[in-house]
Amino acid sequence: NIYANELTIGTNSHGIDQNDQYSTSTALTENPINFRSRNNLALRVYDGKIEAIGSSYANGQMVSQWVATNFSNSDNHKEITSIQSRVKTTDSNAQDDSGGHLVFQTKPDGGYPAADRMIITSTGNVGIGTSNNSANGKLHVKQGNDHLLVVKTTGEVGIGTASPTSGKKLDVVGDIKASGDIAASSVTTSGNLTASKVTTSEIQCAGTSGTAKNIVYDATEHRFRDF
Repeated sequence: NIYANELTIGTNSHGIDQNDQYSTSTALTENPINFRSRNNLALRVYDGKIEAIGSSYANGQMVSQWVATNFSNSDNHKEITSIQSRVKTTDSNAQDDSGGHLVFQTKPDGGYPAADRMIITSTGNVGIGTSNNSANGKLHVKQGNDHLLVVKTTGEVGIGTASPTSGKKLDVVGDIKASGDIAASSVTTSGNLTASKVTTSEIQCAGTSGTAKNIVYDATEHRFRDF
């Protein structure tokens, strides 16, 4: 066991306890190891925990950051990856009830600085290629301005759209190609449906009057016709 009033690195002032108050206790488990930067508490080790410490009331503001640095790089390129904790709050009184986002950053080869690549929001949503996934679903994957994949919390999946149609399990904006079979009780399309083989008991399409008509294949005339 190690006993001390407290070990504080980065300042010659009196130590503080985990509540940022002066302490006369002697056990190191009650008085943490504190690391200060510019006399502000930055890192604290106590009771088997390591805390990165910051303070902000503003939504989206970073309060802590873990950085990987490559000192072989030039000055502007040293920070190559980072993990940031950012405040999530809907009011200015973040000290009472704020949540947190976890943001992952990487730096591309030959470019700088490191940029947001993935976010885990305060509600557990995941965004890849976007730094804000508070509204677009449980999983949101972007490439630039293109929405590659969205999985809503209600189960809908969107490909090529950030807003898949409510109640539809799959909503695709763009062409679909399948090399195998597609089994469905109902298929609705506003575009063309091209297939080398269609097996179905009934095909319907809108007639000139706007009402649905049944389409059958006439084996004698070798063509589709309505009835």
